[in-house]
Amino acid sequence: MSFFDNITGKGKKSTRQFTGIEAIGDTLQTVKGELVYFKVSPVNVSVLSPETTEVKIRQLMTVLASVPEIELCCYDSAENFNANKQYLKRRIEEEKVPAVRELLVLDLAHLDAMQIKASTQRDFVFVARFRRESPEQVFNASNRIEKIIKAQGFEVRRFKKEDIKKLLTIYFERNVTSEELPDIDGERWAEYENQE
Repeated sequence: MSFFDNITGKGKKSTRQFTGIEAIGDTLQTVKGELVYFKVSPVNVSVLSPETTEVKIRQLMTVLASVPEIELCCYDSAENFNANKQYLKRRIEEEKVPAVRELLVLDLAHLDAMQIKASTQRDFVFVARFRRESPEQVFNASNRIEKIIKAQGFEVRRFKKEDIKKLLTIYFERNVTSEELPDIDGERWAEYENQE
């Protein structure tokens, strides 16, 4: 089966099958193992003294040495407005009424400002990958990793299901349009139809 068979529907794979995701809970279960995410609050090193920056680097090195299986991930924490900006540019070109065109230009400038602000917002996570461990082993190892990260002075919290869904939405779609993400795409529309 080719990549294009999956896209055209001939392979009849769901999105989760196509991406290798088996389940999303407080961990991400994939065909290649289980992933646990730890969000770390970033430190603005540009305002720290060189000595303090050096200490932070050593603390990070200690975490990486203490937990060699841990991976680092950095991603945008906000949505991408490119589709909206393209639409506004097209509308500006087509619009005949000067007052409306001026409002569209202001809307475009507002989106640009939002995107510039959002482009500096990053989320940093440590990712622990477990391949064949039992749920109890994953839980115990996750607690140990979280304690190690905290002991080195980092502010950390473990991802919950909603955090993982948001991360996946930003990674695959680069767009987050609501606070609550459904477990099944289109689920709210099915519920809406059942209410009528």
